[in-house]
Amino acid sequence: MKKSGILNPALSHLLASTGHTDYFTICDRGFPVPPGPERIDLALVDGIPTVLDVLKAVAAEWHLDRVVIAIEMTEVSPHRVEELRAIL
Repeated sequence: MKKSGILNPALSHLLASTGHTDYFTICDRGFPVPPGPERIDLALVDGIPTVLDVLKAVAAEWHLDRVVIAIEMTEVSPHRVEELRAIL
């Protein structure tokens, strides 16, 4: 049984099977997901885990080549963008 790192089997599998040109989105609830892409819902209760929690866990065990942050986020939540950059 795995006892450290990302324990969620679906997320662990996604990270292990993602290649050089693949990408995925870490977002909070309400983000529109079109039909087709696999969706891994990590929600436990409202606000847990946060996007920052998930990003910290992913960044700790996965090489991030590129991160895309929506321009709307830089305008509406510049403090959160700084928190994201601090993790990265």
